[in-house]
Amino acid sequence: MNWGQKQQDWQVTKSSLKERFKELLLLSQWTDCTFSVGEDNTEIKCHKLVLAVSSPVFEALFFGGLSDPLCESIRVPDIEPHIFKMLLMYMYSDSLNLHNIEEAGNLLYAAKKYLMPQLSRLCLEYLLDRTCIQTLWDILTIAESLDEEELIEAVLKIMCRFGRHVWYSKAEHLSAAMLKRLLSESSMNMSEEELWSVTLDWAHKDCLDRGVKLTGRHLRDALQRERLLEGIRFLVFNGEKFKNEVVRAEVLTDSEVNAICRMIKEQQLDQNGNFI
Repeated sequence: MNWGQKQQDWQVTKSSLKERFKELLLLSQWTDCTFSVGEDNTEIKCHKLVLAVSSPVFEALFFGGLSDPLCESIRVPDIEPHIFKMLLMYMYSDSLNLHNIEEAGNLLYAAKKYLMPQLSRLCLEYLLDRTCIQTLWDILTIAESLDEEELIEAVLKIMCRFGRHVWYSKAEHLSAAMLKRLLSESSMNMSEEELWSVTLDWAHKDCLDRGVKLTGRHLRDALQRERLLEGIRFLVFNGEKFKNEVVRAEVLTDSEVNAICRMIKEQQLDQNGNFI
């Protein structure tokens, strides 16, 4: 046996356990499990023990009640191959190199799926550090799809800090849940009229998505279904804006309009009966 250094003796060139396991993954050497990943069923080979010590999900899959010794390939249709490879690289070597928000969101999904909180935190911090006006809608999509409250709060903070003209776009999707939270905020850089416009836009889109006519009744039904109408502070409007921006939408009933107009008028009178 030749005890001299050989080119194929890659182990002796690695100075740390991380480097050796990373090389083991890259070489696909001594693998004992196979994954079929993504829509194209990309084949990825790895090692049961490494995955099991990194994730309780994989532990159950390979050594617990979910194990199936006859299974030749494990199907993973909901994660793209390059994201799955990033997941494996972290498992084998603690290495993480995120390039963009989409990658971070997809890897966060994978980390949550396989119960890897440390990796989830790294992805979350990457997204939080990049939450701004330019990325707001992309971050919000990720936050709501994965139910990440910390991300949602970061987006909500931006929405409250800046006026509607800075971040709002009719082309983007504002969910009913997010709109409801926006309406419940007590301090924001938006007028009640702007909030009403955003809310009415949401109702328009909801009607279009459901294929119903843009009538006042259908708009009202959409707002009441999500309990959004009660979040509008109509008494903050002045009488003229209330008539021009709210009454014209025909969302409120005649009795509601009359009652609100009366209360708005009463609020605008001083103690001497004069308009303020």
